[in-house]
Amino acid sequence: MVACSLTFAQETVMTAMTPYKRLISLAQAALSLVVLSACAISERSNNNMFPRTNGVYQCSEEDSDGTGPYSNYLRFYRDGHVIEVSSTGTPAEIWRWFSRERKDLSHGTLALSGDRVSFQTVSPEGMVDYSGHLNGTSLMLDSVSHINGHKGHRTYHFAKLPADGNL
Repeated sequence: MVACSLTFAQETVMTAMTPYKRLISLAQAALSLVVLSACAISERSNNNMFPRTNGVYQCSEEDSDGTGPYSNYLRFYRDGHVIEVSSTGTPAEIWRWFSRERKDLSHGTLALSGDRVSFQTVSPEGMVDYSGHLNGTSLMLDSVSHINGHKGHRTYHFAKLPADGNL
């Protein structure tokens, strides 16, 4: 509820109005407050950057045993859901099966504060904590695996996919 006080001049004008005109004037004032409140909420919401949802974030690495390159992939959904997988496939190759419906993937929920992101993914093997920040189309993330104790720092780059899922 919004409290509102009128100046003497405003009270005089309101008293001179017919009840119908007073009602219209108060309705217009209330609508103005609603619009201003919505603008303030929108302004606060725009301060939070959200990872892109029309593709995947990819971080490519060499396997420690020298067996070849692989990539870690993150995919974000508008509701804050995030999935993660490691694969030797390209974004175009994993796109069709890399979805939240797959229960064998790592799943989590994104938390945002400005450009800061954090989430914990859970898979059948265990949990991994991620925290870092979003910088344009890149994600810089620190990770801690509760599966094997590994700690890392990775930069993920966004790979946009067209509507049909092909690069």
